[in-house]
Amino acid sequence: MSLIIPIAKAKRSEVFNAFTLDGRPYPKMSRKEEFEYCRQKYPNIPKTILLKNHTAQRGIMFTDEAWEKYDANKDLKPYIGLVFQRHKKNHTEKLAVPLDFMYSDGTLSMFCLSPIEKDPYVIDYIDGRYWMTGDGEVLEEVLFHEKPKYYDKRTTSGQLMQHIGMTIGSDTIVFSPVRHCHYFAEKNATYGKNACRFCDMDPNTQLQMKMGRGFKTRIQTQDVYETMAEALKEEGRWRHHFYTGGSDPRNNFQQEFEVYRDMIAAASKAGKEVGIDRLPLYPLMCPLDKARVQEIYDAGASAYCVHIEVLGKDKFDRQCPGKAQAQGYEFFIQSMIDAVDVFGPGNVQAGLVAGAEMMDGYNDIGEAVADTLEGMEFLLQHGVVPGGTCLTIEPGSSLYKEGQTEPPLEFFCRLDQGRHALSQKYKLAAKFYGYKSQLYTPFADWQRYM
Repeated sequence: MSLIIPIAKAKRSEVFNAFTLDGRPYPKMSRKEEFEYCRQKYPNIPKTILLKNHTAQRGIMFTDEAWEKYDANKDLKPYIGLVFQRHKKNHTEKLAVPLDFMYSDGTLSMFCLSPIEKDPYVIDYIDGRYWMTGDGEVLEEVLFHEKPKYYDKRTTSGQLMQHIGMTIGSDTIVFSPVRHCHYFAEKNATYGKNACRFCDMDPNTQLQMKMGRGFKTRIQTQDVYETMAEALKEEGRWRHHFYTGGSDPRNNFQQEFEVYRDMIAAASKAGKEVGIDRLPLYPLMCPLDKARVQEIYDAGASAYCVHIEVLGKDKFDRQCPGKAQAQGYEFFIQSMIDAVDVFGPGNVQAGLVAGAEMMDGYNDIGEAVADTLEGMEFLLQHGVVPGGTCLTIEPGSSLYKEGQTEPPLEFFCRLDQGRHALSQKYKLAAKFYGYKSQLYTPFADWQRYM
């Protein structure tokens, strides 16, 4: 079997947001109409999963009372930006908003703050509890996470540990080694100005630093070690440790590779010192040759993810021009398949941005889903889990500047159902990520139903 995913070429969309379904124009709907339409059409999709997708696309607002209550509760986890904004417009004021929240059934969701013109959902504070609402209707209870004990402590270099290791949900720590991607760099003659079209990493970093929010473009290995050692004092709390950041194609990605390898080794050392032979450490990074993948494993990683973003060479070349030039689509595919030999089936992920294919490649929802599922099946046949995140269009990205909007909710309904059916068919799920750890996309939530 060819190692190049056999996805058909699509006609590139020349009209923004002109989505169709089965050859007919897709109707423009309000948030409420769209949610109810998909609830009725896809009754087997759990309500909280549907909300998780829809709040990422439409966004969320607080009522004044809910905002004041959240801001006043200093026991709750404060917002710390990761590598993307997820706010749908630039905010120059200090924001007392969460990074994530949880529904009462355990479904984790990102808090994607949205302006009123996006027709967002609203979190209200009613009778001492937070609720997700829409048009005055109470939909689901919302729960926020308590601040970890290590958050307000500092490393020996003086860095707040919450700026070194941020938490997602209740059981995951995220380290971002470098919040800068060289595909944004104008001075890089080879790869500069070739950032992925949906990415806002560098504009977000610049905004956060300008606002003085403690944001760091780079973190140090020693700080990672000290933060992990302190976090592990909360015995039994942390089940996943995740590493992600920008690409660095210089010297055949050697610097990027060394940074991830050394930070994984530092965190692994902290685990060994408290009797944990192998911490569940998981990097999301550039594709590597098999020898360097082995080194990442030997340093202590338990799983490995390649940020391929979109399936299909034509779409990859257009959506990710820097990556296409630096390494190429075929190498991304080969690296993931080779990594399965090192980490084992279910421990290698294709990091996808669900919905990116609708931005530059398709008008028809059904065609986009069918072709993406064809690629996902190929990956599953080779032991690779098709995971990742979902598309939100943020300031600073090319898609935002072009005036694009996210695909309809039905796209995500169809894609989620199809991926779930394929995962069941091949009996392959992500061993490195659980539903309590994945705020960006429901692929891990669906694993509860396998």
